[in-house]
Amino acid sequence: MGLVGRLEDLPLSDIIQIVHLSRRTGALNIETASGTYGILFQKGMIVLGQSSRLPDLATYLRMGGVLPPERLDQALGMLASMPGTSLGDLLLEMQFVAPADLGGAVFKGIMEVLDPLLLDNEGTFSFALKEGFQPPELGYNPEDLFKAGGFPPSAIVRKGQEISVLKDIQDSLARGKEMVRGGDFPHPAQSAQPASAPPASAPPAEPGGEPAPQAPQPIHRLIPVEVDIVPSARATQERVLSRFSILSKEEDEGLAGLDVLILEGDPLLRVAMKRMFTKHGFRVTHYNASPAFDGKCREIQREADYSVQVVGVSSSFPYEEAERLVEEIKGRGGNTLTIVLHPEYRLDRQHAATLRGADLIILKPDLLRLSAVEAEHSLHLFAEQLYLAAQKYLKNRPELAEARKFHDIAARDRLNRSFSLLKQLIEELAEPEDLGQICLMVLRVAAEYLERGVLLLHSGEVFLGLGGFGLTGDDISMNLRVRSVNLSAHGDSIFAQVLETRKAHRGKLRRTPVNETFITALGRVYPNEVILIPVISQRRVLGFLYGDNAEFKRPIGNTDGLEIFLAQAGPVFEMALQHHYDHQRVGHGT
Repeated sequence: MGLVGRLEDLPLSDIIQIVHLSRRTGALNIETASGTYGILFQKGMIVLGQSSRLPDLATYLRMGGVLPPERLDQALGMLASMPGTSLGDLLLEMQFVAPADLGGAVFKGIMEVLDPLLLDNEGTFSFALKEGFQPPELGYNPEDLFKAGGFPPSAIVRKGQEISVLKDIQDSLARGKEMVRGGDFPHPAQSAQPASAPPASAPPAEPGGEPAPQAPQPIHRLIPVEVDIVPSARATQERVLSRFSILSKEEDEGLAGLDVLILEGDPLLRVAMKRMFTKHGFRVTHYNASPAFDGKCREIQREADYSVQVVGVSSSFPYEEAERLVEEIKGRGGNTLTIVLHPEYRLDRQHAATLRGADLIILKPDLLRLSAVEAEHSLHLFAEQLYLAAQKYLKNRPELAEARKFHDIAARDRLNRSFSLLKQLIEELAEPEDLGQICLMVLRVAAEYLERGVLLLHSGEVFLGLGGFGLTGDDISMNLRVRSVNLSAHGDSIFAQVLETRKAHRGKLRRTPVNETFITALGRVYPNEVILIPVISQRRVLGFLYGDNAEFKRPIGNTDGLEIFLAQAGPVFEMALQHHYDHQRVGHGT
């Protein structure tokens, strides 16, 4: 049985990443208002994209002008009498094309199919597993043409599209990386002593260009996980992972569910504003051109009860045009909070914007006059100032409180749908024996709730770090720091407490030697509040998920969805551990 769902619940970029991480072979079929599409995967690599306009490799080559049409027709004529031979192999054998030209045509064709799809968040998808594709089915042999056997998501999903498992899961899903890094891993039967090891040096980054060959790795070492993620961000398409979050009454300040549209020419300012608003539960869409922005404004004003529009004045979008756009937005009626960003203090322009209908006018920082460190600090302060000003304005709108009740009901409905879909993902796409994949999935979900997260294993007499994400306060990544964590299971600690009660702990972290050793191992950032959730299977605690919001010192919000997910992931985690231990025993000849 394959995976079936809606793009509204799980964006295409996430689906591609999940198939890649699980190294599946099969066909992903997508139906949208614009047509039917197919994406073919071989061992998790993208090998072909199909649409009504680009159904096969021959069409790729014909539309791309890679070789003269008469030569392509000649090869196709010969191919009819050569069953079992692929078009690509024949073209290479006849030297009608060079391998680099053929590979470039495949890549360009895939991008032609995927580029519009990655921007579409409405439609249905289904993934059907296959044992494999023969070269004639694809039109070429990916194993012979590409060192990696195809294209990974990092080569395909780009141009601003976001990947969850992979950064917010960049600006937003949050992007997760599959990093295969070895680390000795004791079996629970072995009684390990706590040790303090210096963090390992980071492995060299992979060079750009063609994917490097991936040698098969024996499964006798733990695969730590690194997630390069903006922890608390939610994507514009309301990714399925983000939809677990339902704000509690204490978190009411975010008024989650409102749309925020941003028009700003400076990408750094756009990203800073998006991160700040998404962190507080708003749905954010940003643009650098007024036609697309105005079109989305019209759509939102027709469909939503309330929305926020942010219009930035710049050299490419002067004061007069910004003021005229604000007047048009206000003239269409509806409830909108309109904010205008000015690049300099000019009282005459502020007065003109106010007369046109601007509700708030805020001065944006001049980043060109600042150093890199000062610019980063100013960006955060500016985004926070903008959010606080908007929040103060919104709190004085009593009609939003009533609308919030309906949002909560809708959010709970989305929670149920999202949980079902995540459960299906675990059952259908995740390889139960792949420990690294399970760890990555857990950390991805955690990153939607927490600014920092660490996954630990209860291994005999010690608690071992598996992987993590978040701020450390220095140049050493959280993932490298976590790999050195090796804590005693004895003594007074938050881990011993949760191990005994099998219930999550949330609150202050008591000052005990084990607790302080653990926090110090995570870096130079210290939390005000922490949460530790056990990973349980058959009433046995296999490990823990630790989290905090130490980066911005915000209170930890509602984590019901995260705890539900961990309860579902426990048995899968146990299966992956057992498979790992079985391979260890085989590797040691036991």
